[in-house]
Amino acid sequence: MRKRDRLFKLARTRQTDHDWARWRAQRNIVTSANRRLKKQHMRHKISILLENKKDPFKYHTILKSITGFKRDSSIPPLIAEDNIISDDRSKAEAFNSYFCAQTDINLTSTHHQHLQNYLNTHPETTHHLDRIELTSNEVLRVINSLDASKACGSDKLPTRLLKMAAIYIAEPLAKIFNKSLANGKYPTLWKKANVKPVFKGKGSASEIKNYRRLL
Repeated sequence: MRKRDRLFKLARTRQTDHDWARWRAQRNIVTSANRRLKKQHMRHKISILLENKKDPFKYHTILKSITGFKRDSSIPPLIAEDNIISDDRSKAEAFNSYFCAQTDINLTSTHHQHLQNYLNTHPETTHHLDRIELTSNEVLRVINSLDASKACGSDKLPTRLLKMAAIYIAEPLAKIFNKSLANGKYPTLWKKANVKPVFKGKGSASEIKNYRRLL
């Protein structure tokens, strides 16, 4: 990396094609090395987790160090309709009511009539899918494309951990997904999501309207 940086400074000073070519070659070497070492690091961390799977304390300690888990900051007492909400359950219910109110879709009879007219004037297509089947490579590609900075779901599994274990879980997940598609059933647990209120950074932290939701 130091060599790459030196070559960049030299190329920027001389502005010759030869110097820029040397910098690009070194940059590509560094990029390839970083990717290779990152994969090795992930495999090493996974192996450590598996070695300590029978020791809950060590397992979760290692897991927290890998995922960078930090305790969520607490939300201050909220003010709603001249009332002060201090307990966690009431806060959650207040946020739930507020967020639900922001996402209501009011469908009038006119909307329903437009939909019915569309269905009456557009014939059904003759094309259909007999079967949808996912491969483990497709699942692996989707997992690797996930944003590790996003919050985890109701299963509490951090995205970073999923990416680290992607090569091991892609095939089992593909089987589960294909079974769900074949049977036409969607697991109830998959319909749940964690909604976290995030302060927008403006106004009072005690006003619900100054928060946005994070899924």
